[in-house]
Amino acid sequence: MTGKATSEAPTRGPGETASESADVGPPEPSGKVAAPESPGGDQAPKPQEPAPQAPAPAATKPAPPSEDVPSAPLLLAVEDVSESSVAVSWEPPERLGKLGFQGYVLELRREGASEWVPVNARPMMVTQQTVRNLALGDKFFVRVAAVNSAGSGPPAVLDQPVHIQETIEAPKIRVPRHLRQTYIRQVGETINLQIPFQGNPKPQASWTHNGHALDSQRVNVRTGDQDSILFIRSAQRSDSGCYELTVQLEGLEAKAAINVLVIEKPGCPSTIRLLDVWGCNAALEWTPPQDTGNTELLGYTVQKADRKTGQWFTVLERYHPTTCTVSDLIVGNSYSFRVFSENLCGLSESAAVTKEMAHIQKTEESQPGLQRQTEMTCGASGCLATSSVGFPAHSPLCSPP
Repeated sequence: MTGKATSEAPTRGPGETASESADVGPPEPSGKVAAPESPGGDQAPKPQEPAPQAPAPAATKPAPPSEDVPSAPLLLAVEDVSESSVAVSWEPPERLGKLGFQGYVLELRREGASEWVPVNARPMMVTQQTVRNLALGDKFFVRVAAVNSAGSGPPAVLDQPVHIQETIEAPKIRVPRHLRQTYIRQVGETINLQIPFQGNPKPQASWTHNGHALDSQRVNVRTGDQDSILFIRSAQRSDSGCYELTVQLEGLEAKAAINVLVIEKPGCPSTIRLLDVWGCNAALEWTPPQDTGNTELLGYTVQKADRKTGQWFTVLERYHPTTCTVSDLIVGNSYSFRVFSENLCGLSESAAVTKEMAHIQKTEESQPGLQRQTEMTCGASGCLATSSVGFPAHSPLCSPP
C-alpha cells in the first residue's frame, strides 16, 4: 500500500463507451435500372437487422465505510530542521478503524509540484521520523496518514512548507587567556592578535582602534572561517589603545575588546642636586622624568662613585621617593651620584648626575672614640638640642645663642 489514496486520481471506467443504437433510414437509390417486377404483385421488403447492444458497465468496488479506515493523525509538527534533514512527529489518530491497524505513511510534496512522494514504502508503526539527504534550499509540504487493512485514512498536513537552509549559529568570540589582560609590547616589536570566533554561516568581522577605522598603511587584518588576525609589524606608542573586534551575522553580533599598551624605556630624571653633606652622609633630591615610557615607573636606581676609582655602585633599587640620604661614605673620599628611572622595559638609557661632588672631610669628630656635643639654648625656654658626631643639630625652634 502506497498511502496515496487521497492524492491519486479516481479509478476510470473502460476505455470505450457504448454507442447508442441509430435508426436506419430507407435505402438510397443505387442508380441502376430496377429489374422488372413480376406480374401479379409487389416484391416483399427485406427484413431489417437488429442494432448491436451496448456492453454492460463494469462493476465498481464500493468505498470502505468511514468507520472502517483510521481518522487523521493528530498534532503533526516539525521537531528539527538541519541543512540536510527534517524531523517530524505526530500523535496517533482518535480512531484506528475496525480492521487491523498497519501503521503510518509519511509523504512529501515539493513546493510547486502536485505529486506526493512516499518516504517509506510500507506503513511504519512509529510516530516520529527523520527524513535525510535533502537538498539545501528545498521547500516541501509534509503529510502523514494512518493505514489499516481497509485502506488509508485522511492525512494530516502541515500548514506551512518546510525550508531546508543553512542553520544559523549565533556568533561568539573566544578571547584567548593571554589577551584578557592588557597586551604589552615594546616599541619595535610585532603586535599579533589572533581571535577565534564561531558562527554559521560565516559571519562578517571588522576591527576598530579607539572607536575609529584602522590605518590600513600600518595594520594588516586577515579573517578566515574561524578566526580574525590583526598584525602590526613594528609597534609604535601610538598603536596603544583599545582594539575592538565585531562579528556580525543575520542581525546578530558579538564584540570583544583587547587593550594594547606599547611601551619603551623611560627618560632619566629631569634634574638632580646635592642638598647637604654631613659626617659620612649626603642628601640628594631629583625630579621625575618628563617621559615615563608610556607606562608607570617601577622606581629609581641610585648609584655612587668615588673620585679615586670612578666605579659606580648601586645604593638603592626601585626606590620610589625623589629624595634620599646616602650613608656610610668613606672619610676622605669625594663622591658623585647619579639616578636612573626604571619601568617594565628596564632602566633609562641615561642617568641624572650631580654636578657637585660630596667631600667627606677628615675631622676630629670622625676619629674613633671621640664624640662632641653641641649645646644650644632656646632663649628663655632653656631647651637643649644635642647632635652626635656626623649628624648636625637642626631644630626650627632653636637658634644658637
